[in-house]
Amino acid sequence: MRSVFPLLVMFGVALLWTGSPRPAEARPQYHQALMKKYEGVKDQARETKCAVCHGGKNGVDKTVISDYGKALLEALDLEKNDKGKYVMERDYEKISEAMGKIEDKKPSEDSPKTYGEMLKAGELPPPAKDEK
Repeated sequence: MRSVFPLLVMFGVALLWTGSPRPAEARPQYHQALMKKYEGVKDQARETKCAVCHGGKNGVDKTVISDYGKALLEALDLEKNDKGKYVMERDYEKISEAMGKIEDKKPSEDSPKTYGEMLKAGELPPPAKDEK
């Protein structure tokens, strides 16, 4: 029995270590707020998913943020945690309000349209550039 006990302990530790939950990073409130606030981009937003604000295919690279995403972060005035990461807003109304605050901003100085004009015309903001 003594020789089996250490094996069971190691098995239990391994099971706890590999089966422990990892924190979810998805922020569906942002995507939902965008689709609800700007009905004209709903189909495009469903297709591009997180890429409205993040880089990579369907926004999988969360380290790359588009100019629209940066403007939204600024409008939300988020705090950072002890690891230097933003404590993301989860309140739909605050997210929607922040989207309204940046409607008058342009993706670039030479852009003919503001974010609000683009979104209301059914166009998504320019995607994130690949550089970090």
